[in-house]
Amino acid sequence: MRDYILVFIGGGAGSCLRFFFNTALNNGYLKYPFGTLAANFTSCLIVGLAIPFFQSNSPIHYSLKLLVLTGVCGGFSTFSTYINELSIMQKANNYFLFSFYLIVSLLIGFLGLELGIYSSKFIKS
Repeated sequence: MRDYILVFIGGGAGSCLRFFFNTALNNGYLKYPFGTLAANFTSCLIVGLAIPFFQSNSPIHYSLKLLVLTGVCGGFSTFSTYINELSIMQKANNYFLFSFYLIVSLLIGFLGLELGIYSSKFIKS
């Protein structure tokens, strides 16, 4: 039951962060989902930073992994929102923006993950 509570708390925090990013970064003038892009990049960065730390089999690490990776990052990153935004662009026949968002999101997510993994080497030392 404790594991579910940790995921629940982390998920709520991640969802609040996601709402903040959307509110702060999306506006009515630019029809580009900067909030989703920033949230997904940041979540990938957090996962990359955390992976080396959570490789231990320690019970404390397992609990933090549930809280941070499954909970916070699960509530914060937004694959379903990303796909919905792509669908809206496609239905509006905005194929340039669709293609750009698709490619940039994948690249920025991968970059965030790799940057996090690389940066974690300096934090661990």
